Amino acid sequence: ERGRGAGPGPGSRCPLSPREEVAYVTCTYRSTCTEQPDFLATVDLNPRSCHYGQVIHRLPMPNLKDELHCAGWGPACGCFDSGAAARRTRLVLPCLISSRIYVVDVGSQCRAPRIWLPGCHAPAAQRGHPDRQHGRPRWQRQR
Repeated sequence: ERGRGAGPGPGSRCPLSPREEVAYVTCTYRSTCTEQPDFLATVDLNPRSCHYGQVIHRLPMPNLKDELHCAGWGPACGCFDSGAAARRTRLVLPCLISSRIYVVDVGSQCRAPRIWLPGCHAPAAQRGHPDRQHGRPRWQRQR
């Protein structure tokens, strides 16, 4: 029988992975006539929490009209390793309209992430395809 947690496939849970405590959702104001920057919402996924299912933090982007796209884990964050080293600490947020790419630090405070690399522009070869996230070893953290 296929079902939640019954085996491989959509909705199944790996028995070795811990339950997620938070979810990160990209939120955009495109076509809303609202002049505010897009933001990354942090949603509480702990069923024992009084804030379960609610947005507990909003991280606004520093620029207007970016149109945040899907988020992905950066390969340099170690999330593709196995064992105890598999720690997801950097979330990559590409933008459709501006071609900026933000990198968010979710490792220091997972419930209140902060911008780690603020809006560098995507390489010309990736513009138009921001959902294809590749490691950029030459990216330097801007201070």
